[in-house]
Amino acid sequence: MDHVIRAGTSALDGSGLELRTIYSANLIEYDWRGYDSKRVAETERDKWLVELGVEPPKPEMHAVRIVRCPQCGATDAGDVEDAFELARMSCGACGFVEWADDEEIKDDWNAEIEIRKDDRELPPFVAPLPPKRSGGFELRGGGVLVHRRAGYSITIPGDPWRAIVHGTDSAIFGGVRVWFEIVVRIQDYYFERTAEALARREIEDVVKRRAIPGTVPAIVTDPKWLRTSYPRPITDDPDETEVLYVSVKPGAKEHDWSAAFVTVRYAHHKGGRDAIDALCAELMASQRF
Repeated sequence: MDHVIRAGTSALDGSGLELRTIYSANLIEYDWRGYDSKRVAETERDKWLVELGVEPPKPEMHAVRIVRCPQCGATDAGDVEDAFELARMSCGACGFVEWADDEEIKDDWNAEIEIRKDDRELPPFVAPLPPKRSGGFELRGGGVLVHRRAGYSITIPGDPWRAIVHGTDSAIFGGVRVWFEIVVRIQDYYFERTAEALARREIEDVVKRRAIPGTVPAIVTDPKWLRTSYPRPITDDPDETEVLYVSVKPGAKEHDWSAAFVTVRYAHHKGGRDAIDALCAELMASQRF
């Protein structure tokens, strides 16, 4: 799909009109899922008005209080389970999950943002919670993603500079090899007995939260990680599937662990199984933990 915007000037009687292209985009399916052509046109109109020395009209704004993931800032987040005075909060974008009380939800998961009054939906991402610890993710040359505190690195192929978001402990990259989205997340765990038990529990939990109901995960064991894949209930693409790798290493104290989650999202009829297998092999061969 192409989206082209042309603009120009003319005399008041309409003569002398000359148009030039001020915006042109060839959109693959990955791009136009959430593409807002009206908003793009307004943005280009405003740039054009500035060129002409005219102040663009200001949209009417209002403040709203939202739930967003403290790690990546995704607004696809919320309470998925309750127990006593705690809520199990979960992010639908990066997969971060934690138990939180009312104060922690207010301080970490809630945020107040300004949006346009004519917006019908929230933006997919807003600013995440400011980091409480240093040493989180950094994207370096050659697409090397480094998490200094966890001693972790992985190389994102293709054009990793097109990051949707990269926060302290979560990083999301879109449009990798056209059809794929890669999510990398680091999370610390305490008082867990074994690495494999922790990894299996987290895989089963992810599948329960994100897969089509009734999915039983087939877990493949490797000396460096556990792997599974599962179909997701996506309304506009029922074939969309995720591949998940979980790697675990000991923390500073006994029974403390750091876990690395690498998720690759794809669609069978678009990317193809051979392509996803090749991408996953390349990704995980570059992982250092």
